[in-house]
Amino acid sequence: MDTSNDIDDAVIINVISNVYKMIDSRGFDMSNVNRYPPQEYVNNNIKLFRDGRNSLDLYLENTDEAKDNYGAKLYVHFMLHMQNIKKSAELVKLHDMLQNAHDLNHNDHIIIVIFHELTETIMDVEKICPNLTIFSHKKLLFNVIDHEYVPKHELVSPADKVKLLSDLMISAYDKLPLINRSDVICRYYNYRIGDVIKITRPSMAGKTHVIYRFVQDIV
Repeated sequence: MDTSNDIDDAVIINVISNVYKMIDSRGFDMSNVNRYPPQEYVNNNIKLFRDGRNSLDLYLENTDEAKDNYGAKLYVHFMLHMQNIKKSAELVKLHDMLQNAHDLNHNDHIIIVIFHELTETIMDVEKICPNLTIFSHKKLLFNVIDHEYVPKHELVSPADKVKLLSDLMISAYDKLPLINRSDVICRYYNYRIGDVIKITRPSMAGKTHVIYRFVQDIV
């Protein structure tokens, strides 16, 4: 039974807040987004959302030419429910519609947040659409990278990625330890297959320990 309409406004607001934190962490400019609008405005948008409108959706484009991700675009779509939660075709069609409507490409980010439990079949859509990450709202009730045991993760730039081969004296990136594309942190940042991730952990005596991992689809 669909219980999405039983979700409190406070839960929706909390999820939106954590989505915004995730967008920040992905390197998108949130300076033009009003993150603390008047409560009346928030309540009205949530009412419209419950009535089937896209009032919570968000589109961003990075316009700072000095940034590595200049021109990158992101679209967030919130869904209260799906017609059939057990089928993935609806999400594939939605992804394609959002991508075409907002002139997005495979390097851009599409996030779909569904206020419902998700099945493994639904999550397989991400393998078809690599610029897409899909979250049940329950996975966004807290911000995963705020946990004290989650180390700092950074995407290695293309230039540094090439240099890394000689620095580490390896012939290929698959010589690095692997990290699964479906890992919670990879999905949080939308790291793609073939990316190299720099992970920095605190160690003894106030020093840091750096490791690199290669993103792959590990079965």
